[in-house]
Amino acid sequence: MKKNFMKILIGLLIVFSGVFYIKSFKEEETNLIDKENTLKALKSEKESEKTGNSSLEKTVNSTDGFTFSQYKLEVSQGGKYNFDLKDPEFFYIKDGEVVPSLDFEEIPKDSIIYAKTEDGNFLFSLAYYVKEIADGNYRVNFDGEREFTSSELRYNFPSSNDDGYFWTISSNEDFLYDSIDLIKGLNNKNGLILDGYYYISNEGYKPNGPDIFYRNPAIYVVKNFKDNKLQKVLLYSLLSYMKPIIEEKGYVPIPVESLWLKSDYNIDSYYYDTRWSSDLGEIIIDAYSIYKDPDLLVLNEKIIEYTKKHIDENKYSFDDNAYLVADYSHENDVYRKTHASLNHHLQIMNWFIKTYIVTGDDSIKEYAMGMLSGVLETSESWIKSNNDLYYAYSEGGFIRDDYERLTLNDLLKARILIEKAFDMKDTGIDKMIERKEIWLKAKE
Repeated sequence: MKKNFMKILIGLLIVFSGVFYIKSFKEEETNLIDKENTLKALKSEKESEKTGNSSLEKTVNSTDGFTFSQYKLEVSQGGKYNFDLKDPEFFYIKDGEVVPSLDFEEIPKDSIIYAKTEDGNFLFSLAYYVKEIADGNYRVNFDGEREFTSSELRYNFPSSNDDGYFWTISSNEDFLYDSIDLIKGLNNKNGLILDGYYYISNEGYKPNGPDIFYRNPAIYVVKNFKDNKLQKVLLYSLLSYMKPIIEEKGYVPIPVESLWLKSDYNIDSYYYDTRWSSDLGEIIIDAYSIYKDPDLLVLNEKIIEYTKKHIDENKYSFDDNAYLVADYSHENDVYRKTHASLNHHLQIMNWFIKTYIVTGDDSIKEYAMGMLSGVLETSESWIKSNNDLYYAYSEGGFIRDDYERLTLNDLLKARILIEKAFDMKDTGIDKMIERKEIWLKAKE
């Protein structure tokens, strides 16, 4: 009886939402989306020059008085690049705390350096060698050198067949103490800024190894938005790398082969991952909520449109508009339909709801309602006898053990968004949260 009531309520919400939506808000927001927009704010400028025996390629992105510069040196005969710094004071982050350094040599080799000077403030990355082994895959080592003599900070790369790589961020503003957590995140050698954001490829992927990094659309280093200019220039720089891929495909492919997905579903490298793609979408729509930059809405819309296509072709339907979304797909169409994990499904739904709240787009709302209906239709079936949740649904039913906390966090976020967007309370999601929390407490 309760399920039927919820279906009727959802149907009424879909039909009548446009009537009750505040028209002026909807028109003001949706008019910001210009489909012919060239995303000028997300463009980087490229420069080339000669420095000693090396050729240099420099990519620059500037916003709000902050400049991100990426440097790539051809170093077959060795290469150096110098920065003139007037009366610098050096700092680095250790255990989440700012450490001033009177002696440059004491700064750990694996720490990002912050420099205050008469001419401005700078972040200096590690010095690393990179070699592209496939599109979106690099071999990386950290044997480059940073030196400071008199008033020069020098990146030094002994001769190698690989390229020397480093980046800087500069501003007239002193941003150190406003950005400690962000700098700490950048200092993680498990993730690197190259032509996008790259993660270490673990043993579940091919190619893999501690020195192999692959491009991933989930740029978590700039997640959890605050009005922070360092975070903004990083976001725009990373999006400028991914923008051409998104404009062409509507998503950023995962450029490694997952051994598990290949074995179970015949999915090759360069596949589509709903979680990482919708994580990127959520980062973009959250950034728009702060910066009100229409370019961000344009990019978000491109990812939304591809996601709709994926949903239409890769879902498990339970009713006319109640379904669960399969996690993965590939453009080669030789793959087998994958499972639908609860955390992936909820993340897509949450991102769609956030986008609907911002834009008032009824087509986005319809998809969000379809995903919500799928959760409500199956809510009791997700709960295991020990109060934990199942991980996923497939043709054979509900399978595998859930993550300890990831899915719970997605459910908690969903409950807030559903009430905000649709004024719905006391759904089946509440029971799922309650049981999961009981299971967690029993583990303590």
